[in-house]
Amino acid sequence: MSAVDTLLQRLRGRATGPQPCADAGPRFLVTKQSWRGQYHRVLCITPAALITHYPETGDTTNVWSLAGDADIVGLEVGPDSPEGGLFTLRMAPRKGKDVKLACRARTALLTVLYQSLATLQVPIPPALLSPPTLYPTWKLRRGVWVPATLRISSWCVERLDPATGSVRWRLEYANAATPAVHLLEADQSDPPGASCLALFGRAGRSPRVHALRDRAGALRALRGAAQRGMGLVLAVDASAAASGPALLAAVAASGRERGAAEGPLAQWDVLSVHDVAAAAAAGGAGSPTGAPAGSGPPRGVTRRALVLTREALLERRAGDYELAGWRPLARLAAAVRYADDPQWLGLEWGDGAPACAYVTPARDALLAAIVDVASRAAGRPIPVLARPTAPGDALVAARGQAARVPALRPNAEVERIVLGQLTAAARQFAACGALSSSSATLALAGLSSQAGLTGRGVEAGGGGAGVGLKNSGTMTPRQDAAAAAVRRAFARQGPGAPGGGQGAQDPEAVIAAFQQRVRELNACVPASGVHAGSKADEAVVAALVAHLPRQQAAPVPLGLDEATLAIEALQCLDRLASNLVVGAQVVGAAGGASRLFACMLAGNAHLAYEASRLLLRLFSPAAARSGLPAWQAGGCAASLLGPGPLPDGLLGAAGSGPDDP
Repeated sequence: MSAVDTLLQRLRGRATGPQPCADAGPRFLVTKQSWRGQYHRVLCITPAALITHYPETGDTTNVWSLAGDADIVGLEVGPDSPEGGLFTLRMAPRKGKDVKLACRARTALLTVLYQSLATLQVPIPPALLSPPTLYPTWKLRRGVWVPATLRISSWCVERLDPATGSVRWRLEYANAATPAVHLLEADQSDPPGASCLALFGRAGRSPRVHALRDRAGALRALRGAAQRGMGLVLAVDASAAASGPALLAAVAASGRERGAAEGPLAQWDVLSVHDVAAAAAAGGAGSPTGAPAGSGPPRGVTRRALVLTREALLERRAGDYELAGWRPLARLAAAVRYADDPQWLGLEWGDGAPACAYVTPARDALLAAIVDVASRAAGRPIPVLARPTAPGDALVAARGQAARVPALRPNAEVERIVLGQLTAAARQFAACGALSSSSATLALAGLSSQAGLTGRGVEAGGGGAGVGLKNSGTMTPRQDAAAAAVRRAFARQGPGAPGGGQGAQDPEAVIAAFQQRVRELNACVPASGVHAGSKADEAVVAALVAHLPRQQAAPVPLGLDEATLAIEALQCLDRLASNLVVGAQVVGAAGGASRLFACMLAGNAHLAYEASRLLLRLFSPAAARSGLPAWQAGGCAASLLGPGPLPDGLLGAAGSGPDDP
C-alpha cells in the first residue's frame, strides 16, 4: 500500500476528541439600530437560524429562523456608517418590523450568512439569496483549455466540473484582489468565439484564466451580484495587453524569480491535503480541514515541495517545481499541531485565505521553522494550537478580520466581552466545587457535556465547539463512560459541595462552559496578550491552574483530551499574564508554580512548549509580546523579577476554496 493510500485510509477513520456541534457558527459583533437607540449584540450565524446575545452575559435575545417557516424573508445591503456597514433583515409579517444592523466586518458576515443559506435543503426566497447564474466556460490549465462551468452567486464565483457538478475552485468576493478581473487579449489558441478574462484573488495563488462566449454578460452578472449581495464594487482592468497563455507564463516566471530572489531557508516534501467535498457544501469553504483522523467526505491529497523563505511560504509542484501557491508569513494567524496525529500540520491565515493542512514525518521540524520565521516576519508571537479553531470561537468585530481564525490585532471591546464572560464562567466553575478536581476529571466532564447529554447552563452565548443551543440526543460509548465517571467523581464530594445551586447539580455543563470560554478568549485575544489595564479575577487564575496536571513523584503520561485542555489553559494564562498583576497571581496561586513545572515534565512536547512560553512571559515580557527569543528582544521592561533592565542570558534580556491538484 502506497503512502497516499495509507493516508486516505486514515482519513476515513473515526474522529477522536470534542467535535463542533451541529449548530456552532461564526460570531460577529453588531450594532442593532432602532427607535430606542443603538446597542451592541453578538450575532451568531448557525445553519438554520440567526441568534443574538447580550455581549456582557451571553443571554439569548433573539432567534430568527432561516429554514422552514422562515422569520427572515429578505436582506438589503445599505451604505456605510460610523458603526460599520449597514444591512437590513426583512422580517416575515408575523415578526413585526424589519431589523437594521451595522457591522464593521459586514463583508465577512454576509459571506458566512450566504454560505449557511446555500447549505439549506429548502427553498430560499430570492430576496434573501438570489439564485446563481451559470455560464459555460473553458479554463486554461497548463496550456490546455478544459470545459467547465462558472457559477456566479451573491457571495462568490465558482468553477464547477461539468461532469459531476462539484466545485473545483472558488473565489469569494471578500477575498478578491483589486482589480479582481482583468480582460485579456485574444490568442490563436482560444476556443472559437470566446473571449478571455482572468480572476485574481488576494491569496498568493496564480490567477484563473477563463474563456467565455458571453464575457460581457458574465462580467455584468459578476459585478451586479457583488454589488447587490455584498455592497462591494469589483474593479475591472480592461487595459491588459496580454493573452491568457502569456499571462500565466508571466506569472510562472515571476514565481521563479521570487523564489530565487528571496532565497530558501529550508524545503520539505509534504502531502498537501484539502477537503474536496467541502467545496460542494458552501458552509465548508475556506475553513480548515477536519481533524486528521476525522470521519466525513474524502479529501484530496497532492504532493508538494514546501519552501520556506524569510517572508513567505511557497508551495511548488513536485513534478515541474512550478509555483502553486505563495503565502506571506506576516499574515499567519496560527499553526495547528494536531494532537492526535504526529504527522499533521495545519496553518490558519488571517487574510481570508483558506487554511492549509500538510502531512509529513518531519512535522515538528517544519512547525518550529515556520513559527520562528513567521514570528520575525509578523513582529508578534504565532500561537500553536492543538486543534483547529472552531467556527464560533472567534468574535469578529473589525473591518478586514477573517472569520474562523484567531484574531491578529487587539480589540478592546471584544477583549472586555470575552474577559467578562470568562470571569463569570470561572466563578460558576469554583462554585460547583471543580477547583479540587483532577485534570483528567475535568477533561471527562468537558467530553461528556459536549456529547449533548447536558445542555443546561451552557445556552448563554456559546457559539463555539461543543457548547450549542440544542442537544443532539446522541451518545457514544466513550462519552457515556465519561459522563458516568464525572458523576461518580462529583458524587464523592457529597451534597455539601460549594455552590449548592445549578452549578453543583450539573457540574459537567459548568465545566464545559468554562472550557469553551477559555477557547473563545484564546481566539479573540492575540497571542501578544491583553491590554495593560486589563484585570483578571482570581477565580479565573484558579480555574485555569486547576486544568494543569499535578506534580507527581514520577511523570505520568497525559491523555489526549487532558493534554489538550492543559495546553489551552496555558495559552489563556499566557495571554492574561501580559498584565504583571495576573502573572503574580499565577505564580502565587495554590500549586501554580509546581503545576507549571509539572507541565514541562508530563511527557508532552506541546504542553512543555506552552509552559516554557508562559515562563518566558513571566521573566521576559517584551520578548513574549514580540514573539522573539528572550536574548534578541532588546529594550527594557518590567517583569516579575522587578522593573528595569535585566541581565543578559536565556531568560535575562527583557525586551479561495480547494485548488486544482
